[in-house]
Amino acid sequence: GNGSICYQRDALGNPTDITLPDGQHLTHLYYGSGHLLQTALDGLTVSEYERDSLHRQIMRTQGQLATYSGYDDDGLLSWQRSLASGSAPVLPGQRPARQGCVTSRDYYWNNHGEVGTIDDGLRGSVVYSYDRSGYLTGRSGQMYDHDRYYYDKAGNLLDNEGQGPVMNNRLPGCGRDRYGYNEWGELTTRRDQQLEWNAQGQLTRVISGNTETHYGYDALGRRIRKATYGRHTGHT
Repeated sequence: GNGSICYQRDALGNPTDITLPDGQHLTHLYYGSGHLLQTALDGLTVSEYERDSLHRQIMRTQGQLATYSGYDDDGLLSWQRSLASGSAPVLPGQRPARQGCVTSRDYYWNNHGEVGTIDDGLRGSVVYSYDRSGYLTGRSGQMYDHDRYYYDKAGNLLDNEGQGPVMNNRLPGCGRDRYGYNEWGELTTRRDQQLEWNAQGQLTRVISGNTETHYGYDALGRRIRKATYGRHTGHT
């Protein structure tokens, strides 16, 4: 199908009205310096947000769900709980018990401010490891294999530990993906996608399978338009 997405922004650059391809309007309401307060679709509320005195999100509604968040003394996300509508009210900062929650997550951080473990009520625990530079080197958990990640001295992700350094800091591929670049180092191919850029380094077109997407920008370089079209290919 064909369609375009248009954006209206406030004086701070926040998108306030997004016109979707079918003509519906997605609106965002902010306060202060750009803290999101409400999202609505054609005037019907989709999500509402509550924040603490530091403007951190402590509650978000999503239809029949309400997701609550809490933080530790260092300001790091400590837990999240999602409850169905009709559940007992939750006081600010109160951590609901996992029993009765639709989803639940607890976050544990190491001394360097990196998340070390996420304890998920549905998926179990996931443990992350890092090197001294803060790069993620491993992930393991009840629903995951023991994944390992390797980097060269410039921080480029490698397929395996024995791979040589990435030339020109341009990653040739990762896993099943392979990447191509133009002379300015901009990504031009990725798996089945082709990407095009203008002279200002802005992405202007993406071809992916049978779809083609075009992007437009205002005088300040902010993206204000996205249009997607179906591509018709023929065979002779």
